[in-house]
Amino acid sequence: MEMTPFGVTIGNGMPCKGKRLCKRVELKLKELLMVAYFLAVELSSVDLVLGMQWLNSTGTMKVHWSSLTMTFCVGEKQIVLRGDPTLIKYSDIFEVPKGLPPKRTIDHHILTLLEQKPINARPYKYGHAQKEEIEKLVTEMLQVGVIRPSHNSYSSSVLLVKKDGGWRFFVDYRKLTQVTIYDKFPIPVIEELLDELHVATVFSKLDLKSGYHHIRIKEEDIEKTAFRTHEGIMNSLSCLSISPMCRPPSNPL
Repeated sequence: MEMTPFGVTIGNGMPCKGKRLCKRVELKLKELLMVAYFLAVELSSVDLVLGMQWLNSTGTMKVHWSSLTMTFCVGEKQIVLRGDPTLIKYSDIFEVPKGLPPKRTIDHHILTLLEQKPINARPYKYGHAQKEEIEKLVTEMLQVGVIRPSHNSYSSSVLLVKKDGGWRFFVDYRKLTQVTIYDKFPIPVIEELLDELHVATVFSKLDLKSGYHHIRIKEEDIEKTAFRTHEGIMNSLSCLSISPMCRPPSNPL
């Protein structure tokens, strides 16, 4: 049924828009058969969301988060809903990683020109709010272990860039990139890649959180990653987000 356009904010904070109401939809959850009204909105990764209206109708509910079970009663009948057992079986994969990634054969190497003097860039001027944000982000990275205090002749400047209503931390390595010797890779031809996919029917996508943090810096090149903060000089132990004006590391993951 068409209705006045409306907005809905679901549990993960994502806003959704819709303009249709589905009346008396029959839904079966295990042995529970229910009839309810649903708002039709665009959902990215799920087919249906049971909101507070449904939760209120179930009365007292017992939720066991580690085993992914929800237990409640309908009349005198006990209903147990179970989550996807795959999530429990592979729960270690979904753990939030801590510390540095393991050392690999593709650790990032920063090869600079011979007899190149250490790069030392002047710091930028920041407002009070930006200064506090930089200190906060630096403290977080120190706690995670992706940076460490340093004392050397290299020093690049820090940038804060607006993103998604907050600030994103960058290091301006433009002066360093000017004296860096890059590996030259042949660029794949898009047409050839598409030809190889002509019989494919299933496609997958992998999006890594904090992708550059998964690549470590070679030990002998760590000093070149130094950046200046109000707390002193810091070295990056993994590939931090760099300035949008700079070329990112080209290591394959």
